[in-house]
Amino acid sequence: MKLRRVYVFGAGKRGQRVFDLLSEAGTEILGFIDNAECKQGTIFCGRKVFSLKNSLYDIKH
Repeated sequence: MKLRRVYVFGAGKRGQRVFDLLSEAGTEILGFIDNAECKQGTIFCGRKVFSLKNSLYDIKH
């Protein structure tokens, strides 16, 4: 099976559900992207939360 690596948009209840479903399916979750500034830079489900605006820069560094 091919390993998939993705970022999930949303660090809330739905994001956690998506995280659980994708993890069960063998997908590696690299992190979360969220618009809420209070969540950006935090850890959610053991992964870092990035801002949408700066996500490409943040993810590369």
